[in-house]
Amino acid sequence: MMETASKTVITDENGVLRVEVPTRFRNKRVKVVVVFEEEEQILTDAEREARQAEYRAVLARSYGALADDPMEIPYDPPIIPRETVD
Repeated sequence: MMETASKTVITDENGVLRVEVPTRFRNKRVKVVVVFEEEEQILTDAEREARQAEYRAVLARSYGALADDPMEIPYDPPIIPRETVD
């Protein structure tokens, strides 16, 4: 019988990972496959607020950046005829 389970865990300071299995597998020889995939760092509330403040500051600094020199199309774009819809 093969069964898959996915669980996100945090290892201890020594890198030790404890794997618990369902009791129906007690006293049995089982094959365990471990996939190491580092997850995105979990931010604290203070870190999240700091990132949001930094993002807002970037937006505030760049707001209106093109007001004095707006992007312009130097020519009239061609008109592309389309089929009429009935």
